[in-house]
Amino acid sequence: MVVEDDAFQRLAAVTLLEEIGMEVTECESAEAARRVLEKIGGRVSMMFTDVNLAGTVDGIELAHFARQLYPKIHVIVTSGDVMTRRLPDGGHVHTEAVAPA
Repeated sequence: MVVEDDAFQRLAAVTLLEEIGMEVTECESAEAARRVLEKIGGRVSMMFTDVNLAGTVDGIELAHFARQLYPKIHVIVTSGDVMTRRLPDGGHVHTEAVAPA
């Protein structure tokens, strides 16, 4: 599952995962991802999410929700900012440093 509100970033992540043979469900918000997880979550083996998402729930809250429902789900959280909040146990973070324009 790829959760990203930026359509270009979401497409890039989905394309990369599909190219290595993964079946991908994509969501543009944490709220949409929660609905998918509640419906088919047992079939989701990995969730890749940005920290900053449109809506009222961010990627870290979503990661905790996913791990509470499905403790074996692999979680990767990405951010362009420095991460200071705690991820669920077993969660991984990738921070991408972006040079100022």
